[in-house]
Amino acid sequence: MKHILAIAALVCGVQTALADTPAAPAAASPAPVTWRHQTADFNYVGFTTLYTCSGLEDQVRRILIYLGARADLKVRASGCLRIDNPSHNAWVKVEFDVPVPAEKGAPGDALAQWNAVAISARSPHFMDSGDCELVQSMQALVTRYFDLHDLNYRASCFPHTVSIDDFSLTAEALKVIPAKPTT
Repeated sequence: MKHILAIAALVCGVQTALADTPAAPAAASPAPVTWRHQTADFNYVGFTTLYTCSGLEDQVRRILIYLGARADLKVRASGCLRIDNPSHNAWVKVEFDVPVPAEKGAPGDALAQWNAVAISARSPHFMDSGDCELVQSMQALVTRYFDLHDLNYRASCFPHTVSIDDFSLTAEALKVIPAKPTT
C-alpha cells in the first residue's frame, strides 16, 4: 500500500510540475516582408582555422543564408596568398538582401515568420568547432545587418585552440517561407 501511495504522490507531483511549466510560444503567423539590400565587408584573421578564399566564401554564404539572407547573395574573398592555398587572413565583401517587415497594409514581396536559429560548433550541420574565428569576425556584420530578436552572440576564441563551446549565436530570425510551386 505504501508503494501505491508513493507512486500516486509522484504522479501528482509530475502533473503539477508539468502544469506549472510555461507553454512554448506559439509560432507567429506569416507576415508580409520586403527585401532590404545590404553591402558590407569584414576582415577574417584566423590563427586556428585557415580557409582558401573559395572555402571562406562558401562558409560565409552558408551562414548568411541560414540567418535568412536571400540565396542570390554575393560573397567575394580576396587577399589570399594563393588561390587554392589556405590563408591566415582575407578580406570579405558581401552583397545580400534580408527580409524586413513590410509597411503596415503593404502586400510585401514575400511571406516570412520568426524562426529560432542557433549557430555553434555542432549546429547547423555545416558548422565546426574551428569556425570560432569566422563567427567572431562576422559579429558586427550579423548584428548590424540582420533583424534578430533575443540575440545572444558569444565568441571566445583563443589562437591555435579548438573547443566545442567557444562560440554560439542564438536568436529569432525573420525567414521567408518558400513559395509553393504553382502547377
